[in-house]
Amino acid sequence: MIDMKKQFEEYLINKGYKQTTPSGQPSTVYDYMKRIDRVCDWENMNWEQLADSV
Repeated sequence: MIDMKKQFEEYLINKGYKQTTPSGQPSTVYDYMKRIDRVCDWENMNWEQLADSV
């Protein structure tokens, strides 16, 4: 089974969000995922637990 983090990444890519900037730097997909990782760290949860808490 594919994990929630990978599903979200694929969702963002399918919706047209960019993985890299024209200069090759990480872009929106990376940024959104890192922000959720940061919230998970703050809340001491994984992605699935965080989703279940809302």
